[in-house]
Amino acid sequence: MSAKWFKDETSERPGPRVMIFNQQGRSEAVDFLDSVFKATKRDGKPAFDHVIFCTNVTYAASGYKRDFVNRQYDPAEIDKMTVQHRFAEKWSSLDPEADVKVMPTIEQSIDFARHVGEGLPEGETVQALITGSLHLVGGALGILEKADAL
Repeated sequence: MSAKWFKDETSERPGPRVMIFNQQGRSEAVDFLDSVFKATKRDGKPAFDHVIFCTNVTYAASGYKRDFVNRQYDPAEIDKMTVQHRFAEKWSSLDPEADVKVMPTIEQSIDFARHVGEGLPEGETVQALITGSLHLVGGALGILEKADAL
């Protein structure tokens, strides 16, 4: 599981930890957060300093990349970010110390994670985990690699 891998890889690295998560349309996904929390929690520290729940909408200005549109889900529910708010509520109950946010796009979520890294002391970097949905991970890779062809 990516959460355990993330914990193992970052446990000794200094700097804030950020998770960006989405799993659109699966009712059991809220319960999946229990497993993610247990796999990433650290002694005396929050599992993540910042947790962002976003939709699979790629860009703030132009919306979806054509390949990432999933027509199985109600666009109105996505616009209201109903699922993301449920995720945020669940994570806040699991880890009250984490700064939990809901954001409308993958791009805005990544921009927030980048902002967290501004002004960190020498040797510290943001440790980010983007997980939950292939649409989310694919959109994030497109943004991070600046690859509009994805």
